[in-house]
Amino acid sequence: MGLEAVQTYYWELSIITLLPIFQWGVFALCIIGIFRAQKRQIYQLSNLIFATLVGLIMLEQPAIFQSLLKSLATKKLDPNSDIYYLSANPSVPADEYYYKYSKYFVVPNLLIWGPGIALLLAFILLAYRKSFNTERMRLVLGGYINEYREETFYWGLVLMCFKLVLMTVASFLSDDQKTKVLVTVALFYLYKRSLMRYSPYYEDKLLNTEKYAQYAYFGSIFFLYLFEDNPYPWLKYFCLVVCIILNMFVVFYIFFHIWRVSKQKVERGFEFFTKALKRMATTVSRGSSVRQSRKDSNFSEESSSSRNSLASRPSYLGKNMMELDSEASRKNTGALDSIQNSFATSIIAEHQVSEENDEQPDIDKEKKKEPSMIDLEL
Repeated sequence: MGLEAVQTYYWELSIITLLPIFQWGVFALCIIGIFRAQKRQIYQLSNLIFATLVGLIMLEQPAIFQSLLKSLATKKLDPNSDIYYLSANPSVPADEYYYKYSKYFVVPNLLIWGPGIALLLAFILLAYRKSFNTERMRLVLGGYINEYREETFYWGLVLMCFKLVLMTVASFLSDDQKTKVLVTVALFYLYKRSLMRYSPYYEDKLLNTEKYAQYAYFGSIFFLYLFEDNPYPWLKYFCLVVCIILNMFVVFYIFFHIWRVSKQKVERGFEFFTKALKRMATTVSRGSSVRQSRKDSNFSEESSSSRNSLASRPSYLGKNMMELDSEASRKNTGALDSIQNSFATSIIAEHQVSEENDEQPDIDKEKKKEPSMIDLEL
């Protein structure tokens, strides 16, 4: 079983009205938890919460106010019946439940989201006028004051009230198109005169954009009014073509300037990014050079320490060298002595052998001189 069409409409309108409050509450709780976990300062938390609240009001207020206004507009579908139905949803009758819902829910919220927010914004702008240039006010109320000059700080409030009045006229004069168109044109004319007189914007391009948009609106209203109930088909086509051209001109003009501003922002962002990359590369190269110089200094310190250690041990090395030299000299002298002894021994042995050879012939002679037995017999 699903909900009936009447209950579905009431639930939908209630959700549309109360959803921004629920969203802001959930966001505030999440931000409070994050800030407590990170132990940040309180004023940063309050700035973020109030800036989010103001942003939600700017985004959701027109749609909520228009939905509440449409719920109050009724019309009779059957001329023979006394029952009225909602203009926005003809399936919802304007019965007793509807009047109670409108009295206790629609009207209070309509006053809050319409005149209530406008009066609150007027009070804040007047009370904190001298502190608009502070970081807190620029962050919280930036959507209402950043685009306008100091002399026309209230223009954001004027624009809000102008939108609320236009939505009110469009809602309550929906049955009479002629009256609605004429009243709307008169309101736009008054707003245009005020805009040209006070020139609230810092940038002339914003002023020109709003001026061209109003011209397109005036032209569209005139040609659409001419288009309605016109018996000439060619004139109807002409009115449609002119309306399309006027609105497309304004759309292209706005997108062209948005593209130019975005292009400048992108170029600035790209320049900032390239400069950041250059700074990072410079930092990395400096760090590598510093590390290399540290390595070189460490190597030089190690080599100098090794040289100092070698220089600190000269006597030890000298003693070792002297001992080595003396030992080598002793070995050399011992070898020379042994060589001389062997040479002297060989000389003596040769001398003895030569003496023995000299004595041997004498013995032979003596042997020759001895007579033999034959000689003796003879």
